[in-house]
Amino acid sequence: MSVRDDKNKEGSIDKELLNKWQTSFEKVSRNKIAMNALTKNSVNEIAMNWDVVSKINHTYSHEIDTLKKITNQKKSGRCWLFAGLNVLRLATAKKLNLENFELSQSFLMFWDKLEKSNYFLENIIDTRDKDIRDRTVMWLLGSPIGDGGQWDMFVDLVNKYGVLPKDIARESYNSSNSTHMNKLITAKLREDACILRNCTKRVKISQL
Repeated sequence: MSVRDDKNKEGSIDKELLNKWQTSFEKVSRNKIAMNALTKNSVNEIAMNWDVVSKINHTYSHEIDTLKKITNQKKSGRCWLFAGLNVLRLATAKKLNLENFELSQSFLMFWDKLEKSNYFLENIIDTRDKDIRDRTVMWLLGSPIGDGGQWDMFVDLVNKYGVLPKDIARESYNSSNSTHMNKLITAKLREDACILRNCTKRVKISQL
C-alpha cells in the first residue's frame, strides 16, 4: 500500500492512515502467523527453505585428517591467522608425530599489528599534503588496525617473522578479546597522524 492516497495527498503519516495499515495487516492471517513466529525466533531461521536444506547431501568422498584439539579465535577477528596456522599445524604435527599441537596466533597477531601501524603511518606521511577530507586520507583514518587479513598477508608474516608453538607465546586477554585494544591503538595512531600532518604544516610555514 502506498503512503500516498486520495485523502493523504501530502504523503504524511497520520492516525487514519496507520489504522488503515493495521486493518489491512490483520485481514491476512499469514501476517499474524509470521509476526508470532518472528517474535521468538531469528528471521534467518524462519526464512530458511527447509525443503532445500533437506536435500543437501552431507556424504563426502574425501575426509581431511585433523587434530583432536580445536582452535578458538574467541572475540577477535583473526580467522585468517587461525586458518593459515592450522594448515601449518597439521603438517607439523604429522612430521613430528605429535598428537596435539598448536601454533601461536598471538605471536603473529603482534607482528601484524606492528606492520599495520607502520603501513598506516607511512601512508599518512605520503598523503600529508592532501586535505583531511580527502577520500584516501579518510579511508586510512577509518580503521588502521583492524584484526582482519587474508592469505597473502599471512604468508608475508610467516616468511618475515616465522612461527612459534603456542606454549611459548600464549594467548592474553586482549589477544582473545581485541575490541578494546584495537580502539586504544586506533586512537593513538590517529593522534600520531595528527602530529605528523601538523608537523609538516609547521615545517612549510617556517620555510617561507
